[in-house]
Amino acid sequence: MRAGAEVVQVYIAPSKADDTSLVPLEANIGRPEKELGGFEEVHLEPGASQKVTIALDKFEGAFWDEMECCWVGSARGYRVQVGSSTQGIDLGSV
Repeated sequence: MRAGAEVVQVYIAPSKADDTSLVPLEANIGRPEKELGGFEEVHLEPGASQKVTIALDKFEGAFWDEMECCWVGSARGYRVQVGSSTQGIDLGSV
């Protein structure tokens, strides 16, 4: 075994609610399925573990509404996903 590094990544995704009528504004805006909210590179020795804290601010997942001149968030809420890449989500959605 040998030492290694991993980049822990946190993604923010709008919640998938059945009723999208609550958020008509979002239907008109092309948004990615998830957005990178933060990341941290971790270096570990064999067999070691480490707690990682990645702070997110209140604007994560929000977008600028040019008509209202303000930041807008999803009325449905958000899912937080943690993994090593956009395809490698290890902790699923919380």
